[in-house]
Amino acid sequence: MPKIPILFIFLLVVLPSRGADELDSSQKERLIEKIGAKLDSKAFAFDTDFSRWRDFTTEDQALISEAKTKKDLAKALNHSLRKFEISHLGISAPSAVRERRAGLRTGIGITIHPLDEGGFVSYVLPLSPAKRTGLEKGDIIETIDGEALKDLGQLAGVNGQKRILGWKRGSRKMSGEVTYAPFPLFEESSMTWLNEDVAIIKIQSFHYKFYKANRVNRFFRQARKAKAIIIDLRNNRGGLSINSRHLASKISRQKETFARIYNDRSKRSKSGKSTHPLPFSRPYKGKVVVLVDSTSASAADIFPAFVSESGRGTVIGQRTSGALQLARHLPLPYGFRLYVPISEMLTPKGLRLEAEGFPPDLELTLEQTVDDEYIFEKALQQIESTQSVSE
Repeated sequence: MPKIPILFIFLLVVLPSRGADELDSSQKERLIEKIGAKLDSKAFAFDTDFSRWRDFTTEDQALISEAKTKKDLAKALNHSLRKFEISHLGISAPSAVRERRAGLRTGIGITIHPLDEGGFVSYVLPLSPAKRTGLEKGDIIETIDGEALKDLGQLAGVNGQKRILGWKRGSRKMSGEVTYAPFPLFEESSMTWLNEDVAIIKIQSFHYKFYKANRVNRFFRQARKAKAIIIDLRNNRGGLSINSRHLASKISRQKETFARIYNDRSKRSKSGKSTHPLPFSRPYKGKVVVLVDSTSASAADIFPAFVSESGRGTVIGQRTSGALQLARHLPLPYGFRLYVPISEMLTPKGLRLEAEGFPPDLELTLEQTVDDEYIFEKALQQIESTQSVSE
């Protein structure tokens, strides 16, 4: 059964507060019509019939009618859009549009995966409420306000809300109060040294506000004499595809095919339009290892696929998210915006990653992928083994 590219495991647990403007039935109908027109004229995805939009909204008419605010209406319309079962398709209420432009989200700021009992935390954003409360990756959240955590939806909350979390760290039981608040959704790229020969470049986002080409260029200049570079894309939910092509230019020549783009009704059997790493870079020539997990999405889906298929390096971790399409934000009435897929992006060898993800060359468990010490040791082993083979 294919993976559905709705990545609920990495939602940053937020429910909007009420109080936004209400829309009457005629305004809702106008919004639905405009969405349909945008889908008809702009949307493209393989094997997807966007004309079914009206069928889906008819099925969800009760939900749409009950929506009182713009936030409620966006939630109801997204329920209809999810029936297309593709990524990069959604509607944002005006308040969400403002937060996205600022690179913010309201919630507690964690990546959490459902367990039979509780949820496994694989990432904590550094400036988030969860970080201030003391949560760390690897923790298992067991309770919320004294109740057993049985569904991740229990973690949803509104700005300013205070709740008590209970979690386990190894054999230790811990608890703390968390206050839901806005926080930066991503962190800037960074570089550290694992040892004197191996650099780690962490790219947590390809978002335009957080991926800075000059900063990444500086990292590669500083690491130009390193025996190997580990590129850490764990918890990278994507961003601009041009930024992933920029990163590719730091390790590969421009003539290599980075991806294949399809943006019309042509059959998949055709070769598509080839894209390449950006020009004007002097690529690093040492060993490359890329780390990924199940939340590495979109631009962080295609980059590891390029590295592996081109033979430029080794990918270690978990199968990536499988949310890979080129998309645009389109304006709608009343301050809403529609995020819509406009092209399919396939790997250099023609593999479609949407709903499937890219399998790493060395696959690890979730716990092993989250454990820095373990995954870096695996990366070092790979670096040493490839060096021995090349020698």
